Amino acid sequence: MGRLPLPGFVVFGMAFGSMALLMTSGVRWGVNRKTRTSFNGQEYIEDSMAGNQTRYRVVTSSDDTGGESFTMELLIREGAYGASRGQPGSQPGHLHLYQDEHVEVKQGRLGYWRGHASLAAEAGAQDDGIIIQQGEAHSLWNAGGEGGGDLLLEVTWRPARQGEALYETLAGLGHEYETALAVSPVQKLLTYARGETVLTGMPAWAWRAVEDWVVPLAEGIGYKAFYKQYSTRAAAPKAEELLTRQHGLDAS
Repeated sequence: MGRLPLPGFVVFGMAFGSMALLMTSGVRWGVNRKTRTSFNGQEYIEDSMAGNQTRYRVVTSSDDTGGESFTMELLIREGAYGASRGQPGSQPGHLHLYQDEHVEVKQGRLGYWRGHASLAAEAGAQDDGIIIQQGEAHSLWNAGGEGGGDLLLEVTWRPARQGEALYETLAGLGHEYETALAVSPVQKLLTYARGETVLTGMPAWAWRAVEDWVVPLAEGIGYKAFYKQYSTRAAAPKAEELLTRQHGLDAS
């Protein structure tokens, strides 16, 4: 008596499972073998290989404050890649679950939305800076417009939690893959989620799926939320750089 043929759905399931296993193994092999650029000991990270988009510099680290806060300087150039069209340097709309964010505009014109309002601020116009409370959806970008120059921000997050690692990792990944646009979406979702940051452009059910399914899958195939290589030393701007800014020149 000959063997009965397998049902079509079983054959399809076996083929799909085999392909998924091969793809997963290939991704794990590639992620684990990747040699990452080390920024240890350096003063800042450019989030592009060309160094013409956004620069991240830790001014005061969480180690300096015992975890109470950390402060980062962001130099967002007028041609920086942005998650939203026409908003250079913008990140996807997001909220921090456990952190307040204090933004000071040092140079240029900041565009931002907070909640449902789109606003703008210029250097020297906000004595107390801009406060974004934990759980408040927001995004920031360079609103100088064409020929409007670069935007320089000093941003403090309280408490520090995973924020410092979150932003340095995003910057390091952008540099590693030449531009932030080329970084794997799976890697980005993992880094945001482990950084206690929710992407508000996604429906709530989709973000729950990220936390419940994408994060463990990404970690299972070898991705890490944060990479120790993407960690700089805290460094305040040098005197000559401050002098350059006072004369309104490019701070890059």
